[in-house]
Amino acid sequence: MQTHSFAPLRKKINEFTCHGKVRVIHPIAVKKYIEVYDTCGKLLYKRKSPVQGSSWEIFDALLHAPEIPLIRGVTVEIVLADITEKRIKNGKGSWRRKGISIFDKELSVFHESIVFSKPRDFLKFIPFKKGEEFTVASLAEQAEIKIIAARKALYVLNKLKVVKRIGKKSNAWIYIS
Repeated sequence: MQTHSFAPLRKKINEFTCHGKVRVIHPIAVKKYIEVYDTCGKLLYKRKSPVQGSSWEIFDALLHAPEIPLIRGVTVEIVLADITEKRIKNGKGSWRRKGISIFDKELSVFHESIVFSKPRDFLKFIPFKKGEEFTVASLAEQAEIKIIAARKALYVLNKLKVVKRIGKKSNAWIYIS
C-alpha cells in the first residue's frame, strides 16, 4: 500500500520482485469527509472537504518513479474511495488546522479498483484514437483536467513509452499514442 509518491519504492522494488510478484496499491480519495471531535470524543461537527480526487492522481504518485510499471512482475492498482478523516481539537495539531490533530482515516465508500498490469493499460487515460496527434493542452481539454495534471500524465506516459513525442508545434510538444 503506497499512499503518496512511489519515489521511496525505486530502490526497494527490485528486491521485492526477486521474491515474487508485487502489487502496489495506491488509494485515491474521491470525496473526503472531515469529522472534528473534542478531547472527550464528542463529535463537534462534520463537513465535506472541497478537495476531490480522481484516477489522474496516479500520475502525481508516479512522477518521480515512472519506471516502476515497467518492472517485470509489478502490478499497479488504484483504489478510488470516499474517506472520512477524523480529527481531534486538542491544540497539538498543525497551525494550518488551528491546532486540530488528525487521529484516524476510515474508508467510507469503495467506488472502484483499476489495475495496470502492463504499461499499455495506461492508454485508458488517452481519449484520442491511435495515431492521432495531441498536445498537453488538447489532452487537458478533452479529458477535462487541469493543464498541470495533463503535463504530469504525459511526462509519465512518455517515460512508460505509451505515448511518444514526435515534434513541436510552436512551443507545444506533439504526442502520438
